[in-house]
Amino acid sequence: MAVQRKTGIAFAALLSIGVADLCLINFALAPRLAEELSADRLSARVGDPSCTEPLCAQAKPSASPRTRPAAVIDPPKTASAADSAVAVASPAADSAVAVGAPAVDSAVTSAADAAVKAPIKVAVAPTKVPPPQTLPAPITLHFPTNGAALDGRAALSLRRVVRLLKRRRELKLRVRGHADRRGEEAFNLKLSRSRAKAAARYLIGEGVTVGRMLVEAVGSREPADAGETPEALQKSRRVQLIWLR
Repeated sequence: MAVQRKTGIAFAALLSIGVADLCLINFALAPRLAEELSADRLSARVGDPSCTEPLCAQAKPSASPRTRPAAVIDPPKTASAADSAVAVASPAADSAVAVGAPAVDSAVTSAADAAVKAPIKVAVAPTKVPPPQTLPAPITLHFPTNGAALDGRAALSLRRVVRLLKRRRELKLRVRGHADRRGEEAFNLKLSRSRAKAAARYLIGEGVTVGRMLVEAVGSREPADAGETPEALQKSRRVQLIWLR
């Protein structure tokens, strides 16, 4: 009885171990088996349009890409007569341009070099310079024989001289006294000096500065008339007022 009991216990233990091993095997193989079963079921229902399971949607083949329509290729155009003429004339035109190009370039280069080397002429407008005013005509004062006093006509002429000197500040005056040829030369020289001083004193009294006058005594060396008549001698008894700048 004891042996049988031990045998039964051992058998039960072995059976328990076998069941446990079987359970472990089933637990390890269960996911793989479930995956295979799902794959078999999915492959069986892929073609079924009523399948709404997510796996069916993922397993459905994607739509084939749209094929582009074949490009329409136009048939080659036949060259017209005009195209042929242009094609034939093009080489000749190109050659003409190619031949004429160096001449044109050299002409342009030569013209540019000549323009650079040529002196630049700048037109300058001439400055308008006012023409210089001419000198007034000399004025002559006449005197009596052996006299140096100014008469009315001489005073009138000297007043015109004063006005002109005040208006034209650039003018100066040379006062030259003369005498006729009668008498000694020393006397005539002294008399001519007195006549010149008389005219100069009048001008100074009217405001003309001494620096604008040059007083000279000539005597009888430069007669106005070489004759011996009273008219000729009268012309020589004089004071000349000559304008200067």
